[in-house]
Amino acid sequence: MSTRRLGAALGVQGMTLYHYFPTKAALLDGMVERLLSLSLPSLSETMRGPWTEALRRFAVGLRGVLLQHPAR
Repeated sequence: MSTRRLGAALGVQGMTLYHYFPTKAALLDGMVERLLSLSLPSLSETMRGPWTEALRRFAVGLRGVLLQHPAR
């Protein structure tokens, strides 16, 4: 992922993103956070029961989100 390409997709210059994120790593962290929040609609619901089942529910939810938004 390049900031130039992301900026173009958002209709701004790539360097504009650094107004909102101090580094590219911070931008990527924010993207991962958002992705994980989409795959975990209810943390208390996802994390109930044995940890192996909770991890399975998390992985299934994450896979579902990723399949809805394939790479271009």
